[in-house]
Formats: sequence, structure tokens, C-alpha cells
Amino acid sequence: MRCITIAQYLKKNSVNSIFICRRFSGNLIHFIEEQGFKVCSLEDNTRNIPASASNYDQWLGDSWQNDANDTLKILDELLVSWLIIDHYAVDENWEGYVNTHKLFKICVIDDLADRRHKCDLILDQTYLRQADNYSQLVPEYCQILAGSSYALLREEFVIKRNICSPHKLDRFNSKDKLHVLINMGGIDQNNTLGDIVDALAKSEISQKFDYTIVVGKNYPHQYELKDKLNRTNLNYDLIVNATNMSDLMYDCDFAIGAAGSTTWERCCLGMPSILLCIAENQRDIMSALMKNEIALVIESRDQIENKLEYYLKLLIKNHNALLKKMSIKASSIVDGKGVDRLGQYIFDLSNEELA
Repeated sequence: MRCITIAQYLKKNSVNSIFICRRFSGNLIHFIEEQGFKVCSLEDNTRNIPASASNYDQWLGDSWQNDANDTLKILDELLVSWLIIDHYAVDENWEGYVNTHKLFKICVIDDLADRRHKCDLILDQTYLRQADNYSQLVPEYCQILAGSSYALLREEFVIKRNICSPHKLDRFNSKDKLHVLINMGGIDQNNTLGDIVDALAKSEISQKFDYTIVVGKNYPHQYELKDKLNRTNLNYDLIVNATNMSDLMYDCDFAIGAAGSTTWERCCLGMPSILLCIAENQRDIMSALMKNEIALVIESRDQIENKLEYYLKLLIKNHNALLKKMSIKASSIVDGKGVDRLGQYIFDLSNEELA
């Protein structure tokens, strides 16, 4: 989604974007094409990756050498000014290989700061990330954009932000029954959402809230989830493949969700959150947000039942002051203009090349 956000910004500025994607099961190729962008697709060659490889390497869908060669075959047919990469398995080896002759500039989107890159521009939208975290990982000429002010959000969130913050703070004053948005990402392979529903089903206090539950079209546990929900007394709406997340966030009072990229969408709209860690690379983000009173956190699945009950009781008892404080602090760290800032750097560096 980050690359789609960038492509949509560039399109508004008369720049054409082409995507290169592998045909994994559950891929977003059709979705990208629906947004009006051409996709050059590569075969899923996961069989070429040794079983001992890390999860990130397996996500590449082939060895890095084969992936780089496949990418080069496509790039050789195109006139490219920039190659924008958003993949945890790509590092300086891949980047140096595809751009041996420096025919274009490379922009890397990352949030791990755990490997070296050979690029002209790198963006990490992680809260409290500093440029120093990358100073030893990129060439001296590389521009480093670090911190949540560079969060890459779709335009719908920027538009909604302009009317959202006052609306949120006013509604906390007189709300008798809070409305909760629950979303654990598009796939939620391990079905953390199922554990949340189980915990809510056991809780008496959960009846004091309304729920909007959102899952992606590739969420593999839909039938199980519907069965669980039908056996509860929760007042809920279940939405599959929502296309209006900014509207749903606007209509709800707080969220229960994963600490992934949707975190920055919630912050942009001043939406208080209970965050769950569903990947190791989310743990530092959660800790920083909790420490700065921007979100409440549940560190592991075995804590869901007890901590969720505790937080819901806390919100019932003191929701006005608590939600207001979290909303103000969340809104202060993401203003929705990250893609504009990135775009300006891309255009400035392009102009320097022409000068």
C-alpha cells in the first residue's frame, strides 16, 4: 500500500508509475491494476529458496540473484528515472546488482534499519526513528528521511484529518456507549482476531461497546470468524475488504488493531488505539507509543484476554479524559503530509541530476 500511495501522488504530478510484483497466492496485482497502474508480474519461484531461509527471504519468491535478474529484464525495456523498493529481503547486493551502471536513482522504503542499502534516498516512517540509525547503513550521498512525519498515507486520510480532530474531541464528552473499530490487517494469518473475539465473548463488560470488525478479502478464517461472532451477544458489524477505512475510523471512538502501517493512519486521525504485536518488527513501535501515552498495548497473544478486559474497564471508568489525551498525542505525531515530503525530495534530486 505504501508504493500505491507514492504512485498516486506521482500520478497527480504527471509522473507515470509501473509496478513489478510476483504472482504469490493472495497477491495485490489485480487491486493495483484497478487503481490504474500497469503491473509487470513475475512467477512465484519460492521453490528456489532453501527451507532454512528467513521469512523475509522467502517472501522474495526466488533467490535474490534470480529476482534481480528478472527485474533487470523488465527495467531494460523501460525508460526509468527512479526505482522505488519496499521489501524486507532486498539489500545492497540486490540494489547494486540492478543498478550497476547507475542508469536511475533508487529509493528504499524500510522500517527495520537492520541491513545495508545502496540507494539515493531511504525513508523509514517509524515513530522516533532517527537518521543516525541509517548513517552506517547507506552511502554518504544517500538522503535519509526518518520519523513518523514521513508516514505514507493515502489522500483520504489527509482530507478526513482536516475535519476529524475537533469532531473526535467533542464526541468524547457526551458518549454513553463507545464504538470500537477492530482490524488486524488484511490477512492476519495466525488469526489474532479470533483470539480477540473469544476474549470479548467471555467478557461481561464487552456488552457496553459497539463494534465494527474489518477483515481483508484474503483473510483465511472468515467462516470461523462468522461462526464465533454468531455465538456471541456482541453488537457488531462485520465488513470484508473495506474501501472506506478513513470513514470507519471517523465514525468510531477507538481501535483495537495490529501495530503495523495502519497505526499511522489512526494517528493521523487522532484515533486512540489498543495495539497488539503480531510481528517482531512491531515491538519497538508499540513500546515507544505506550511510553509516550499514545496507545495502550498488548504485547503477546497470551495476554489478550486479561489485558483487553482491563483496558475496557479503564475506558468505561475514565474514557473522556483518557481518549482525549491519547487522541491529541496521536494526532501530533502524524500530519498526513509524509508522501508530499517524499515527493519533494524525489523531484529535487531529479532536478539536481538535470542541472
